[in-house]
Amino acid sequence: VTEGSNSLHEEIRMLQDQAATERGALLQTRLEFGSTSRELAHCKVELEARGKECERLQAKAASCATTSQQEVDRLQAQVSEEQNAARQAQAHLATSTRELAAMQVELETCTSESKRLQQRSAEDLRRLQSQLQEAHSALSEAKSELSLRSNECTRLRAAVEAPTEEVRQLHAQLEEERASRTEYIEKAAKAANSFE
Repeated sequence: VTEGSNSLHEEIRMLQDQAATERGALLQTRLEFGSTSRELAHCKVELEARGKECERLQAKAASCATTSQQEVDRLQAQVSEEQNAARQAQAHLATSTRELAAMQVELETCTSESKRLQQRSAEDLRRLQSQLQEAHSALSEAKSELSLRSNECTRLRAAVEAPTEEVRQLHAQLEEERASRTEYIEKAAKAANSFE
């Protein structure tokens, strides 16, 4: 009986130790469960915060995408306008180039015509100078002839003193000479004036 009692006490003690160990494990499990629950709650809070941050970032990304698309549209419109302006500038440049080429051709034509007129003017000037020289020579001859006629008139005036038929003839001859001289002088003067 004593041995059975001792064995029973030993078994009870073992069971008590086992129960104490299990209570410690349970307590540790409860503590760990509480820590895990707190960590889980913290994770939930952090997950919610991350979710809100993701939503904010998604909204910002959507806004940035909208803004970027608007900027892309604006840049495309600007590029289109610049391309149109460039095409207009090219067309204007082509027109200006054609006009410049036409003006160059016209300038060359005018230059050639000017050279031709200058050559012709030089020829006309030489011809007129030659004619003027001839007119001056004719005028000089006329003056010499006038001087001779004047001397002849003086001689005839001296012979007029005798009132004879010969004097009357000389008077008539003198009048003819004066008329001829006047006509010659007028012709020479007209010729000189036409070449000056």
